[in-house]
Amino acid sequence: MLLDFEVVGPITRTVADLAGVMRLITPPDHRDPLSAVFTDHPFEIPPAPTTRILYIARFGSSPVDPEILSSVTTAACSLTDLGHVVVEGVAPFDIDSLAQPWSTISQVGLAWMLRSHSYRNEILTSAMVESAAKGAAATAADYYSALEAVRVLKTHLCLFFDQYDLIMTPSAAALPWPAEEPYPRTIANEEVGPRGHAIFTGFVNMAGCPGINIPATPSSGGLPIGFQLVAAPGRDDLLCAIAAQFESAHPWANRWPEL
Repeated sequence: MLLDFEVVGPITRTVADLAGVMRLITPPDHRDPLSAVFTDHPFEIPPAPTTRILYIARFGSSPVDPEILSSVTTAACSLTDLGHVVVEGVAPFDIDSLAQPWSTISQVGLAWMLRSHSYRNEILTSAMVESAAKGAAATAADYYSALEAVRVLKTHLCLFFDQYDLIMTPSAAALPWPAEEPYPRTIANEEVGPRGHAIFTGFVNMAGCPGINIPATPSSGGLPIGFQLVAAPGRDDLLCAIAAQFESAHPWANRWPEL
């Protein structure tokens, strides 16, 4: 995504495999200024230090599936058992104030991208066409206002990471839903919109923080549940260290659903 409003990383089955891929993709490249953070230290997973973790079970009044809450809360307790200081609290920023800026950035970015790929418009969904139209209609002031919201978020998180090492949330607010549906219409018996299930991930993209999804205990029906850890920019190694420690205590590599 333009302006690096995205967290890009590998998807692997184990933390060891993740570390192997990270060693290949993290060496700095002069064409990418953001890669300079790894100039002085090749990627390695250090021993897991004792960390201060803020566990955010939900964002405001946004619904979360009860089985997800139970599973992720159990994972938070497991991190405490591993020696970490886990405190349950609220988000260190106003999540509601980020909704419109994120929509503006996404819509403007889509409109810009489609200008050079108009031959693909016939394969777009109606929702994407509508989103691109809104982006094309946005003013420069609208976009600048969205960028200012991102700056404020980054400032809040910089101050936050002076007090805590990690943020912990559910990875998604909803259990997996049928493939023919674009998004779940309800969560915990409450109606939600297209981003209701993805409430926990947008701020990570906006702030440019590294994040990792770690498997937790599956639902009673065998559906996967994960929790997200988020660290300060450049602390990918810390995320992998805690994930490796959690995996060692709660292995998941041989966990396969019944088909």
